[in-house]
Amino acid sequence: MTANKPLDDCFHSDKDRLTHEEAVALLKARVRVITGSETTRLDTAAGRVLAKSVRAERPIPLHTNSAVDGYAFPFASYDAERGTAFDVTGRAAAGHPLEGTLRRGAAVRILTGAVVPDGTDTVVMQEDVRLEEAPGSARVHIPAGLKGGANVRAAGEDVRGGEIMFEPGHTIRPQDLAALASAGVGTVPVYRRLRAGVFSTGD
Repeated sequence: MTANKPLDDCFHSDKDRLTHEEAVALLKARVRVITGSETTRLDTAAGRVLAKSVRAERPIPLHTNSAVDGYAFPFASYDAERGTAFDVTGRAAAGHPLEGTLRRGAAVRILTGAVVPDGTDTVVMQEDVRLEEAPGSARVHIPAGLKGGANVRAAGEDVRGGEIMFEPGHTIRPQDLAALASAGVGTVPVYRRLRAGVFSTGD
């Protein structure tokens, strides 16, 4: 008869024992959901576990916007080798888009987060330009070397509308709440909290 191998030697590994990864995989394969699901608002969702996938109701960012303070202009009217001067004909800020229609070939003063006006597709940083101002008018000199679409964040660049943001089983973190709110999600499907009881006997 073969003697049993002592188990009190921490440096002597038994090849027949499960590895940590195998044990975890075995446990996961045998875990089953024992609670139902419910819908909860975002303000009560932190720490909850998703019961279903959650999709974005709208894209992030919602609109194509500027990543910097500067001047928005149409790249088609720009000379990337020599630079170009544009008349400044309007202003756009976050929450305050350009009013009216942009004149062809003109530029717009734009601030970070502002919607990029129709007719423009590129933004130059304000630190890189030379501005000439006169009473009632302004002209911005944009240097050479910019690429089309520079300093512009496209709508849906981070998350597309309808895209799955989180899968079932995901535990909702504070940063997830911010992303969900930005994507227009107001409620999420989560598992109900477990209710456990302890029955103790003896001393």
